[in-house]
Amino acid sequence: MEPLTTLIVVALMAVALNVLVTRFTYRGVPQTTLQRLRRLQQEIRELRRKYSETGDTKFLEKAKRKEKILIEFSLEVNRKLMLNMFITFGIGFAVFIAITSLFGVQPICQLPFPLPFIGSQLSPLWWFVIASMFFGAITSKLISPQRQR
Repeated sequence: MEPLTTLIVVALMAVALNVLVTRFTYRGVPQTTLQRLRRLQQEIRELRRKYSETGDTKFLEKAKRKEKILIEFSLEVNRKLMLNMFITFGIGFAVFIAITSLFGVQPICQLPFPLPFIGSQLSPLWWFVIASMFFGAITSKLISPQRQR
């Protein structure tokens, strides 16, 4: 396969994997759960602000009670997210193996400057890593549930 075609195919694989991971990671957590978590965090900030303005300890006590609820709730959400992340890690690992076996480790592009630990010639695997970081940032901003308010 020609280097330009390999660059494009590997970049498209990175986009596809990032969309899959972002969608799958939040699959097990309902949108209402994430909204409730954000609402609790906002209520705690508001109670702490009222305490700092007035000095009334009832606001601080309420904030501490809500923080306990928030911690329990966060643990439940994080448990679900962690399971999904392990599954997507397995998918990502399979993609790394597929890229190496399909495209090999021959350089596919020459950078105008060397990168630390990589050098100035990129193999398909390193191109995938760089493309994943770039497209992952964009994908997470566009389609992750935290973006929706």
